[in-house]
Amino acid sequence: MSNLFEGDFNARAVKPDLGAASNGKPKIRVEFEIVDGDRKGTRVSYDGKLDAPNIKYTKRNMIAIGWQGKDVGTFVADVMKAARTVPIRTRIARYTRDDGSVSEWTSVDRIGYAAAELGTLDKDKIADVNRWFAEADDGDAPSAKDDSIPF
Repeated sequence: MSNLFEGDFNARAVKPDLGAASNGKPKIRVEFEIVDGDRKGTRVSYDGKLDAPNIKYTKRNMIAIGWQGKDVGTFVADVMKAARTVPIRTRIARYTRDDGSVSEWTSVDRIGYAAAELGTLDKDKIADVNRWFAEADDGDAPSAKDDSIPF
C-alpha cells in the first residue's frame, strides 16, 4: 500500500496545535488519525492559515472538529475535549522547487465535508424527468436487465 493516498475517510483530531508559521503568521496544524477502513491508524495533517484571505475556511474547519468559536486560545483544549470523529478528504499535495525537485505528501483537503442533502422534487419535476427518460435516444446503451453492467 502506497504511503501517498487520496480519498474520503472518517478521522479524529489527535494532535491539534496553534502557533506561528516560519514566516511568523498565525496558523493551526491538526494531525488526524483515520479510524476505519484499510487506512485505519494512518495519520495525516491539516494546516490552516489564520489570515484574512483564509479565515472563513479555517474557522469552518476548526468548528467542525470541536472548537467553540469564541477565542482562538481555547482551540487545542476545545478540540481535545470534543474528541469528534469527522469526515475528511485527503489529497496528494506537491511542491516543485526551483531546482526541479518535487516533494509529495498526503494532506487533509477538507474537514467535516459531506455532500448536502438533495431537496425534494415535486410531482411536476418528476414527470419532466420521466418524460426526458422516455424521449432519450438510448442508442447502444445497455438495458436495465443487462448483467454485464458492473454496478
